[in-house]
Amino acid sequence: MSQETTTCVRLARPGDVAQIVPLWRELMEFHRLRDPFFTPRPGGENEFAGFLTKNMADSKCCVLVAEQNGRIIGYTQGMIEKYPPVLQLAQYGHVMDLAVTEQRRRTGVGRRLVADLLRWFEAKGVVRTEVRMSVKNDISMRFWQSMGFRPYLQTSFRTIEVSQPRS
Repeated sequence: MSQETTTCVRLARPGDVAQIVPLWRELMEFHRLRDPFFTPRPGGENEFAGFLTKNMADSKCCVLVAEQNGRIIGYTQGMIEKYPPVLQLAQYGHVMDLAVTEQRRRTGVGRRLVADLLRWFEAKGVVRTEVRMSVKNDISMRFWQSMGFRPYLQTSFRTIEVSQPRS
């Protein structure tokens, strides 16, 4: 007989950091396999833990977790950012991260996290939300499109070849 489990989405607490960091590691590995740019540097987990803890205490940030049977299975974090002062719209919500552990993907957990984050932005008076995603991540691109997000800018990059100094 299987026991039904419920998923709770709630604000993250400092005590959750130890369970969120492995999800971040899983997210980074997912991206790294698609693009080596996303390879974390040594000590990156500690930096992320500090960043996450700081965001939990910041009134312009929202960190949410999805919890099931006392275990965190997903998280998202967003921040209210400012546009350049030349634009009529002054601020926007920036979705910084969204991760759901592989075993719970495609079960609606990510959608619930995003829906609650969007409600938080709305309660703060934010009318536009943006998310950045890797063009090499088709899964993420399809997810965000299904959530109603549409591209409006493209970021391009170029690697600068560093030449050896002359002696």
